[in-house]
Amino acid sequence: MPSITNAASVVAQSKKDRVPSLGRGPGSINNLRSPNSLKIIQFNINGISTSATRIKLDQVLELELIEGAQIIALQETKLKTFTSLKIKGYNIFRLDRQNRSGGDLAFLIKNINYQCININRKITDGSYLEIQGIRII
Repeated sequence: MPSITNAASVVAQSKKDRVPSLGRGPGSINNLRSPNSLKIIQFNINGISTSATRIKLDQVLELELIEGAQIIALQETKLKTFTSLKIKGYNIFRLDRQNRSGGDLAFLIKNINYQCININRKITDGSYLEIQGIRII
């Protein structure tokens, strides 16, 4: 088991190469004007490609109705690129892994105007981050 000192060293090391404007160090000030009220539900769904796992999506959508959220951010959708995802009343913005299984992200967006943000996902060691963003307009 690593010691607390060792864990602190790992955290200090991980902060060294932080990317600006991702909430990890100096970045631009957010001058974005938001709607009067914006509710977001975030959930690691761990798969929604089978009828058994779609139950989780139904539960998240039910929570959205109760809470009145405009955005649902899903991680680990595990959808294949060719798999269609349509949900009545929602615009869907997906990021699917290419040529690998697992992962994937999706925004389900309801009743707000938005733009997709193009984010460079390649980091210095040549690997890629699973990251997507939207701008509320």
